[in-house]
Amino acid sequence: GAARAAPWSADVCATPVAVGSSSGGNPFTILGEAGSTVSKVRFYRNNGQVGYLRGLVVFFSDGLQMRAGVRKDQFSDLIFGDGELVTSMTLWKIGWPGNSTVRVARIDVSTDSQTWGYGVDNTGQLSATAVDVASGVLVGFQGRAGDDLDQLAAIFLKKTSSSTVDNIVFERFGPQDGLTLVTLREGTATWNGTDYSWTFSGSETREASTTFTTGSSNSINMGTTFRAAVPFLESGISAGWTGGATESHESHSNNEANLGWSVTISLSSTNPGVSCVARVWEGRLNVGWTGIQTIVVDGRVWSYPVSGIMTRVAYGK
Repeated sequence: GAARAAPWSADVCATPVAVGSSSGGNPFTILGEAGSTVSKVRFYRNNGQVGYLRGLVVFFSDGLQMRAGVRKDQFSDLIFGDGELVTSMTLWKIGWPGNSTVRVARIDVSTDSQTWGYGVDNTGQLSATAVDVASGVLVGFQGRAGDDLDQLAAIFLKKTSSSTVDNIVFERFGPQDGLTLVTLREGTATWNGTDYSWTFSGSETREASTTFTTGSSNSINMGTTFRAAVPFLESGISAGWTGGATESHESHSNNEANLGWSVTISLSSTNPGVSCVARVWEGRLNVGWTGIQTIVVDGRVWSYPVSGIMTRVAYGK
């Protein structure tokens, strides 16, 4: 297969805290490529009376999968949504009287939107270790494993002081892509025997927006600035997308499009009836992009390629 891109540097990761045995099994490191984060992790536990952990499979936001230990018996998945950050994590270990064997027994995770745990259900005989989750962005695990999980540590990104995506290049798209002519209002007037002027007017507010999502979990984009020449919608009969100037954008921004119209028509015996329609071009564009993300951690600068989708909703006047 294709060669892996470079994984996250240890310099941007918080120091992992390991729980379990320092000698059992073989060492492993499961670490995402720079720019990717953990989107799902599946833990396997023993079928027996004591359901200690036996293995794990980690799914990354770029589609990569890595595993350690054994994949058998029971399992449970922790799935991260867009922008979901870990707020706390506890790792538990178990030992047996008169036996030097130590295993990873359980993992408990809280995020800003869910609580999840798996492993030994009865924690009364377990030893707990609270994990420093740093930025809350989970990028991997390390430890030791053979037929069971002998040791486990979670790997989190440190908190970033700044994050920017620039050198953004959009995939090719046509000037008419995603354009629809939307009717805002219709009106009619008829001559009643007396000449008069009829005004067809009104206004409406529609919400326009620009959203950048990335192939890496959105959690890494908390506070990220995107520098891009976002296309805008030209007005008029020949409406279409056209290039804009390079500006800074948040990952999601809204702005109201105030759409107004007014026309006055004289009604008489020679012009006894009229129908008017107010229409506007609505553009909904979904286009892929590539760029370079740069983060600053502890005063050091790290850059890596990223990609994603820009969703643009705009209105021509």
